[in-house]
Amino acid sequence: MRLIFDICSVPARLRGQAPRAEDRRLGVDRVAESGKGFMIVQEPPGREVVVGAVGQFWRLNIPFAEVKPDEFRAFHQPGWGKPAWAIAVEPFATGSTVSFELRTGATDEERWRELNRYYAAISPASHLIRESVMAHLGAVLGKLERPHDEERPLPGDELAPAEYSLTFGTDIEAPAPIVWGYLMQLGCDRAGWCSVDQLDHGGVPSVDHLVRGWETRRLGD
Repeated sequence: MRLIFDICSVPARLRGQAPRAEDRRLGVDRVAESGKGFMIVQEPPGREVVVGAVGQFWRLNIPFAEVKPDEFRAFHQPGWGKPAWAIAVEPFATGSTVSFELRTGATDEERWRELNRYYAAISPASHLIRESVMAHLGAVLGKLERPHDEERPLPGDELAPAEYSLTFGTDIEAPAPIVWGYLMQLGCDRAGWCSVDQLDHGGVPSVDHLVRGWETRRLGD
């Protein structure tokens, strides 16, 4: 991580701007110092930890805004970048799924451009760090092979037993309630099938957004 910051500081060093002396160790205790650089913004116990910061990351000696965790989401003062990353663990089959998500934002257009240039510079090393963390977890804890959709049992199988079946599956980066809302409005009586409308919806364009009142289905529909 420090190497990434050092690489980003090369242009400023070439201009003769010397970096200030700093403690170069990185640890959870440093991250958790609320209001001083990166801080833990949210932590649903045993499930997810979200770390964020409000700073000017494109500068040699990165200044950080004095922001409390509960103020992070609403902070919009111009001149700042707002990255956040989260590590989450969810049950899956007989083990767990571990995910890492990075989001970036800025409080004005110019800072957004600065932040984009900054992440373009550090992205190779940043990807390497995240991949090495995930590889380490897999090596220490073991990897769980995802069962094939064709083979794993699914809720409702007992309602429609069949000698032959075909199952499709996909991973979607959205909370289950949002995905469920889209599924419940599918059909010729509602939003269409979001497929080839000329073939399966009489040429009527499928609805491409959630419609209020179509979030659920009832027994007998």
